[in-house]
Amino acid sequence: MTWNVKQHPNISEWFQEQLNLGIPNGPFGTSVDEPIPGFVKTPSETIFTGGEQYGMLQQGTDHNAIIRLGRDRPGDIDSGAGGLGSTASGMIDLCVGRQALTAAQTSWDEVAKNDHPPNFITDAARVYITQKVNPGIDEYFGLAAERLPSTLYKSAVAAKADCIRLVARDNVRIYAAKVQNAEGLGDEGETDSHGRPIRHGQGKIELIVGNEKHLQPAVLGNKLLEYLEELEKEFGEVRKGLKILHEQLAVVNGALGVLETFGGGTHFKENLKNNINGIFDSILGELNSTLRGIDRLDKMSVIKGHNSFLSNSVFIS
Repeated sequence: MTWNVKQHPNISEWFQEQLNLGIPNGPFGTSVDEPIPGFVKTPSETIFTGGEQYGMLQQGTDHNAIIRLGRDRPGDIDSGAGGLGSTASGMIDLCVGRQALTAAQTSWDEVAKNDHPPNFITDAARVYITQKVNPGIDEYFGLAAERLPSTLYKSAVAAKADCIRLVARDNVRIYAAKVQNAEGLGDEGETDSHGRPIRHGQGKIELIVGNEKHLQPAVLGNKLLEYLEELEKEFGEVRKGLKILHEQLAVVNGALGVLETFGGGTHFKENLKNNINGIFDSILGELNSTLRGIDRLDKMSVIKGHNSFLSNSVFIS
């Protein structure tokens, strides 16, 4: 069925008319008959789903989306800081598609037969905010954390889904540092959320695809530029030395070549030819070095080199 907005200025009334006429479940945001897994709830948790609550279990939702308020718990009722009975361990959990991976391997009908705790691995998408974690936020999501600073008993915010986007119309910054422009935080400045000091340089930003064992330090553009400039300068001195050596040898071989002429030999004449070629090679090397500096090292400040390794848009520290 097609319809024209101009013919139905009050769209909600038009929708209601269609609902009154009777439509299949699903269109226009109506309920859908689909199996939904039950949820294991702890006494400290408040659950928002749109369905009805029955004691320890959450029943009757028709969209498999949940907002959970309570104490830190990434799984069974004995997990996380909340499972240990820790104070200062408040948590907000936003999740859609509970047990989606399990259902993909079996079926939704099979999954819906049982009640399930939260599962940070098999649930489809989640934003998790917690005041305190145990043993760590990386472990909650089944990630290796061998090279990371421990997150034990720290606050954390994590998001997981098939795809995640951070969108900014102007710029995006990712910080791992203490606040720098705030007063009233004492001589040590900002601490973590439980009052523990944050050491200078402790913060890390790591971008990981695959295994964290493949991580390598990122290159700092200005420091690399400084190093390559020094290297180019040293290479230039070597080239100049070789040029001088070729010139001096050319004089020696030229003189010896004259003497050799009377003896009928060509050895020194061949050396002279090689010396002249070496002089030209040294000159070309200096020229290539200059062009390379313009192209990659931004020697011309007005025009950025075509192959410059200094990004205009991404900066790290």
